[in-house]
Amino acid sequence: MVTLSAFATTLPVIILVLLGSILHKLEFFHQKTIADLKKLVVNLALPMVLINVFWGMHFQVQYLLIVVLVFAACLLIMLLAGKIIKKPANEKAGFACIVKS
Repeated sequence: MVTLSAFATTLPVIILVLLGSILHKLEFFHQKTIADLKKLVVNLALPMVLINVFWGMHFQVQYLLIVVLVFAACLLIMLLAGKIIKKPANEKAGFACIVKS
């Protein structure tokens, strides 16, 4: 029952992503229109959705453990990824940036 509920919740998002992909391949929108739509979504729609979600959310003390565990997991993964990526790269370069002129 939970699987069906999760599928019903994510189905509209999946359909919108597929529709966007199809419209992109058909070159339905001009690049300027896409840039304007991105601006609209990032600056208006996304903040409104986040405010709506957090407004109705009931925080509990148990959530603090989840937040700490997710942060620790992300930190650990990024530190390990940094160690793995650093080895093939030039270790002497550090944070230096190579700029091509």
